Amino acid sequence: MTSFFRDREPWAALAKALRELLADKPVDYVFRAWVPACATGEEAYTLAIVLRECMEQLGRSSTAQIFGSDLDPEAIATARAATYGAGIVNDVTPERLARYFTRIDDGYQVRKEIRELVVFAPHSVISDPPFTKLDLLSCRNLLIYLDTDLQRRLTPLFHPRDPPGRPVVPRHVGDRRRSAGAVRRRRSAVEDLSAPQRRSADVRQ
Repeated sequence: MTSFFRDREPWAALAKALRELLADKPVDYVFRAWVPACATGEEAYTLAIVLRECMEQLGRSSTAQIFGSDLDPEAIATARAATYGAGIVNDVTPERLARYFTRIDDGYQVRKEIRELVVFAPHSVISDPPFTKLDLLSCRNLLIYLDTDLQRRLTPLFHPRDPPGRPVVPRHVGDRRRSAGAVRRRRSAVEDLSAPQRRSADVRQ
């Protein structure tokens, strides 16, 4: 399971890089980002909040289009609902909680202005075409589910599409805070998708 604003330092560094990147864009620019293995959506919504703050600081009317993808349909459903437990108060500052979230029952829902920046969809980075024409790619939750061979195969899928200066946010190697069920579902799905490709490679050899 992921969390909002996990590891504050990388988000602060990314915000600085985003302000520099956005400063060179037209005022009506649509910033495109992709968060593969987005799990239940916290990382994608965090990115949307950071982008909104950067644009406001620059006095820009720019908007963003963030794609969140995952193999787990249950995770995608949770991400689309944008509803989270009261425990997010431990991860989100009171100022951001008041600005970007609405209190509902025993939890919070991401406000519509942030939800509208993010589109969630089932997607496999192994078998489906990657999203292209991106300004940012965040891989923090992806590589932990893949063995070394699949990591090597995925790297060229991403990097040829990297325009000069585009930030790529890698995984946090030490993070393991995710539900055992979600881990099992994703790893099982990854193995199912990659097995036919491994068999094809064996035949060619």
